[in-house]
Amino acid sequence: MDKYTPIVILFGPPASGKSMMSNRLILFLRKYNYYMINHIRPLNYHEYEVVDKYGRTICCISDLSGQWCFDPSNPMLHQLCLPITNLLSLPNPRTWIFVQELNDIWQDITIRNAYVGKIHQLSTLLNYL
Repeated sequence: MDKYTPIVILFGPPASGKSMMSNRLILFLRKYNYYMINHIRPLNYHEYEVVDKYGRTICCISDLSGQWCFDPSNPMLHQLCLPITNLLSLPNPRTWIFVQELNDIWQDITIRNAYVGKIHQLSTLLNYL
């Protein structure tokens, strides 16, 4: 992947629908003759390279494992994980998609505030970069 290839990053807690979203996006793109190259990266996250029929890479979709994004069982952990810091260090254009599943765990205001804090932390870094 060169430094001009856009990266779409799916970010969210475990079981929030990131993988389902990436799988449905892949199925949609296949209907239009794009194909995917699946790269399983260290630390358990998937990156799908979207390639057109001429072999050109159109974009990459990074499906981060939920525990690397936000852990509701330890909501106050503010440290950014290695896959996220690696993605932040790339010169590529990036689109972040923040996902949240509405279930019982989000009734706790502490968890909701911690997730918003994590997104704010990332947005501050993104504006800085």
